[in-house]
Amino acid sequence: QVFFLSAQRSGRVLFRAMGKAKVSKKGQSSAHSQTEDTAENRAGELRKKANDKFKDRLFEEALALYVEASDLRPGDAALWLNRSIAGRQLERWADAEQDAERAIELESENVKAHYSRALCLQQLGQMQKALLTCRAGLKAQPDNAALLQLQDTVKREFVEQLQASKSKQVDSAAKSVASSKTVQAAGVAQCPVTDMAGKDLKKLKEMAMASMYEWKGPNPCQQERQAWIKIITDEFRKKYVELREEKAKLASRGSALKVDQYAKEQQMGLQLKGGHQPMPRPENVNLPENYKTPLGVISLGDLKKFGSDNADRRYLISVYGNIFDVSDRPDKYGPDGPYTTLVGADITWGLFAGVDSAEYVNRCYDLFKAKDMGKDKLAGVCSWLAWYWTEYDDPVGRLEPYEHEADLPVPPLEEVDGSCSVM
Repeated sequence: QVFFLSAQRSGRVLFRAMGKAKVSKKGQSSAHSQTEDTAENRAGELRKKANDKFKDRLFEEALALYVEASDLRPGDAALWLNRSIAGRQLERWADAEQDAERAIELESENVKAHYSRALCLQQLGQMQKALLTCRAGLKAQPDNAALLQLQDTVKREFVEQLQASKSKQVDSAAKSVASSKTVQAAGVAQCPVTDMAGKDLKKLKEMAMASMYEWKGPNPCQQERQAWIKIITDEFRKKYVELREEKAKLASRGSALKVDQYAKEQQMGLQLKGGHQPMPRPENVNLPENYKTPLGVISLGDLKKFGSDNADRRYLISVYGNIFDVSDRPDKYGPDGPYTTLVGADITWGLFAGVDSAEYVNRCYDLFKAKDMGKDKLAGVCSWLAWYWTEYDDPVGRLEPYEHEADLPVPPLEEVDGSCSVM
């Protein structure tokens, strides 16, 4: 009985102790909740004051209030966005960009945050990052007018930036090739890549490749691709024009190429009988009536109609999607010329692979993918594009597959050797 009464008393004591503990925990939870409510209320008040200051164009004061509010509510994406917008008004682009980035981390589909960050990156001159940020925002809202407009502006400025900065670098490297063997005393134009031999060519190619692949991510957009190609091609064209002007013997415009300039492994890919040797430009060529008439964008099937056997005698060749009218060289591309199997076709893959046979024409691949696969000869293709451009003037059209190169297949790099073909 004594034991029973003692146990009863102990139970009541324990129960009261447990009750007090529960009350204590409940009190702590309530206090924490009150603290959170207080912080949230305080942050809300600060936000309201900041908004009023912003409306009054007191941006410095508004920013300070937004910062104080975000310290109380660090997980509130809207406050970080407000900080970014206020920072933009003060032209504090770096801080505003970081604030917008934090807003995106908290709310990945916040389109306004993507817009704010892209705008800041544009002002900082970081066009590539700005372009990627625009794309990320447009994934969340593809029809956002502000982002679409900003993306177009950034693309245009990105191209201008690349042309301004990279052109200087390429030009500097290209000038050092003045003593190259690209033009022989006999007035024969050599292979654009192979005959610019030595350390000067190596410097030019290394610089070209470094500039070609500065983007982040595996798949540059079409506009980025065209910008890089144009920069490198334009610089090669400048060099070819300079070298041609320096050598008076090129006045005859003999444009065929010698095989003996190539190493044995390079000659292995050259199979066209009668090609790759000096061929003086013919005089009094009877040009077709539609010579150099613009064609716009055409398909491979349409290009095939301009083969060496067409009745109009208009001969076309595509180099990296650029279509050149070579009708003024029937000695090379006409029915009896050494290059008949390459006329009315795209020869880009042959140039890349170092093979001049008909089996390598009309095979369109995304050459930009070759970089990550260990075979990168895009500078060589650009040098050939520049050579055709210099020799046959502006392209008369574009080949449709290269209008969306990123969608083309991965190139079969097992077919590629270390050489650059001549055409």
